[in-house]
Amino acid sequence: MSAGSVAFYCRSIHYGGTERNIARMILNCKEFDINTILIASGNTPINNALVNMGIEIFKTEPVDKRLRFFSILQINRFLKEKKTKAFIVTKPNEIFIGTMIKILSGLKLKIIYYQQVSLNFKKHRLLYSFLFNWVDRWITPVDYIRKEAIEQKWSWRKDIEVIPHSLNLTSYSKNHLKKDKARDNLDLPVDKKMIGILGRHNPRKNQDFLIRAINFLKINNYDLDLFIMGEPKTEDEQVYSGFLRELMIECDLQNRVHFRTFSAKSITFFRAIDVFIMTTTGETCDVTMIESMAAGTPVLAIQSEYNSEILDKGNLGILYKENDIEDFSAKIIKLFNYSKLYVFLQNEGRKAAFEKYDLKSKCYKFEELIFGLLNQERLLRK
Repeated sequence: MSAGSVAFYCRSIHYGGTERNIARMILNCKEFDINTILIASGNTPINNALVNMGIEIFKTEPVDKRLRFFSILQINRFLKEKKTKAFIVTKPNEIFIGTMIKILSGLKLKIIYYQQVSLNFKKHRLLYSFLFNWVDRWITPVDYIRKEAIEQKWSWRKDIEVIPHSLNLTSYSKNHLKKDKARDNLDLPVDKKMIGILGRHNPRKNQDFLIRAINFLKINNYDLDLFIMGEPKTEDEQVYSGFLRELMIECDLQNRVHFRTFSAKSITFFRAIDVFIMTTTGETCDVTMIESMAAGTPVLAIQSEYNSEILDKGNLGILYKENDIEDFSAKIIKLFNYSKLYVFLQNEGRKAAFEKYDLKSKCYKFEELIFGLLNQERLLRK
């Protein structure tokens, strides 16, 4: 075990791409024998996901309550006991908590800001620009976020580091599940062309666009099924989930749209579909596209900075104009009609996923950063 520890802070009520990335980084650190702590509320999804994974968790205020100064003192006391040297946050408003703890530590604690989304809060720009100057290391998994932060001058810092996602893709390299078996496991029709989307039912995930696209294709005599894996988590998402089912019935697509609850075995989902669709509006650093590429399933995604960077400007997947049903339909038909293009994206996407993002085939920049802050020499992975 390394001397000292590193703490991750996350009190989110969701367990989407951002939270999954945090959990993945925590487990990666654990694999490198780094003493790792999660600061979370007891009722959060990330706490529930990691509670039985050998990660030490410090439970603080429930999510529905504001973090009190007394709680910050408790966190600081706990981190001192654990000889914590680095405090990792992923949201700008969390930097304030980190700054307070850093001051209480006598400025000994290092704050790492792991930025996963674009910054857009003009109203409090001066406040956040001030807080960013307390950050010791600023990192992001993609280059477009680094360029944006520098161009927008959110901080005087010029040394924002790009550290790509590190995924454990072992299960994708060893799993040889066939499509018909995967569909049988999920009770899906075996003989249909099928696209799929993964994630909770949420307007930002834009699942209704895909239902409308399937209907548009049906009207134009093109037969395609849609597989939606996920479920609503909040009351608002319950309402949206109901709307999705009503839209399916309104379009008479009961035999073409398939709803299933989320499964921890995401590889079964990727093996079951022919094309993975990324429809999330707004920039996000979700890694499901990379997982789909690793599974050998081509990706069709909204044209955005993040998607374009992961898909190498469309060389590793296809990009379509946001909310443009005609553009989406033309490109999905092209992908199914041109077998050489489909196979090319299968092979090149899979190759890129393992070369760029597999934990076991890349340099361990994030882990080296943590070892440096803990004053430890790099541990080479065998």
